[in-house]
Amino acid sequence: IELRQELQAAKDALERERKEQAHRASTAAAELAQTEERHREAADRSAKQLANTGKENARLRAFADDVAEATRADAPANAEPAALADVVEAVATSRKQLDAA
Repeated sequence: IELRQELQAAKDALERERKEQAHRASTAAAELAQTEERHREAADRSAKQLANTGKENARLRAFADDVAEATRADAPANAEPAALADVVEAVATSRKQLDAA
């Protein structure tokens, strides 16, 4: 009888351990799923921000091109070539910085 009691106690201990391991595994899986969801959400936000930045850069490049063209078109015939070149160079530099962003 004592041997059966010891055997039953060992079985009970094994069953408790199995349940604890199953609970830990379930908890870890839930935490992993939450972490993956947070990472997906962060990646989505980053992708949207990048797309918006790209759109804004494209809009700013088009504006810089328009400014450069308007500057060339509106420059009086007697304008200092160096001053006009400075404006065009500033616009070109701005475009390069936008392209690098």
